[in-house]
Amino acid sequence: MSSATDNPKSPAPATAAPVAEVTASLHLRAIEPADGPELHALLLTSLPGVPRDRRRWLARWHWQTWDNPFRENRPAGWVIEAQGRLMGHLGAVYLPWRVAGGPRLGMIATDYAVAPEALVHGGAFAGLTLAQAFFDATAGAFPLATTANEKTGAVFARYGCRPVPWTREFWRAPTTTAQQVRTCRGANSRLTRKVLGGPNGGASLRLAGWLYASLHHRPAVPIPGGCRVETTTPRLALDLGRIRGDLAGPRTRDAQPGGFTGIDRSQPYFDWRYGRHPEQDRHRVITIRDADGTVLAGAVILFESTAGFSDEAATTTASPLRALVTDLIAPSHRDDLVKTLFCAALLLAADHEAEFLVTTAGQDRLRPLFWELGFEPRARNAPAVVLGGDHPTDAALDFWCGAMF
Repeated sequence: MSSATDNPKSPAPATAAPVAEVTASLHLRAIEPADGPELHALLLTSLPGVPRDRRRWLARWHWQTWDNPFRENRPAGWVIEAQGRLMGHLGAVYLPWRVAGGPRLGMIATDYAVAPEALVHGGAFAGLTLAQAFFDATAGAFPLATTANEKTGAVFARYGCRPVPWTREFWRAPTTTAQQVRTCRGANSRLTRKVLGGPNGGASLRLAGWLYASLHHRPAVPIPGGCRVETTTPRLALDLGRIRGDLAGPRTRDAQPGGFTGIDRSQPYFDWRYGRHPEQDRHRVITIRDADGTVLAGAVILFESTAGFSDEAATTTASPLRALVTDLIAPSHRDDLVKTLFCAALLLAADHEAEFLVTTAGQDRLRPLFWELGFEPRARNAPAVVLGGDHPTDAALDFWCGAMF
């Protein structure tokens, strides 16, 4: 191990060798495209939530690593092997980022897994060797993890990284008619929220939901005056990069201290993230336009089947869907547009027969908004985001489900 492990706040800038000896029987090397099937088998036994459908997983893996235009000639990750078998892995996904308002290359650690056999052969050094290789290759990049767990957080802390506490919390809402009433009618009415949240609020909400369902009606999306809401597929709405270009200026100027930190959602990013996604047809784009047709805000929704994510889902004939908010762009002073997007997303999720609409808070300051919309918080076992590098302020982070790799 290099001195960077002994002094975690000073990671070595040198690039890791493609092959290195960890112990007498374990060897470190850069990952290759041919490792995909064996890597999938390793992750299935090591990490939760890995799709059991190998073809589905391989398609996404090739897209986010080998078909990633931001990677260029950088390593896509590292593996530990013994006698020709993969025993550990730490991947790297490269995305354009802005850190405190300035452009940086984001280097996201993914799928950190070490088999029990590797721990027997190499002890704690097996996992640390993978982390060392990752941080050795981060010269000029901004290191982070966006699906961190307790293990990832502890290991990355050795290299000067820290978790962002508010990213522990996710939010979800069922797509029932009663929830649609709660979200759409309560979005802009404090009185309605007070009534539905009072002692008899549950009964009132169930009654309202029953009435709407009986009349084959549903609550209207609250839309600002002079605006309209449109829903399209990504291939018809890949001008989201221009939305970001129009809004980045005002969003950054009145952002929290420290400037905007998050994915630089430019046109090249959107072209890759949604235009070339292997499950492109599962995405929908919601936009809000003013009377002149100018796009004011937008969100991307992914309808994701749970088939293959668990043994239970794999044995059912009709696996449930969930709708994920993967990206949302709106001026930081227009929370009314954010509410409109979430109301429209909830009704869209119901149209697609998804059970829940799921989202991150997006920004720390937006967390109270989800209480107003009637969403319920769902806590992870650890913060999802672990940041390294320049340590921007937590409040400046912009984090949606689309950043999770």
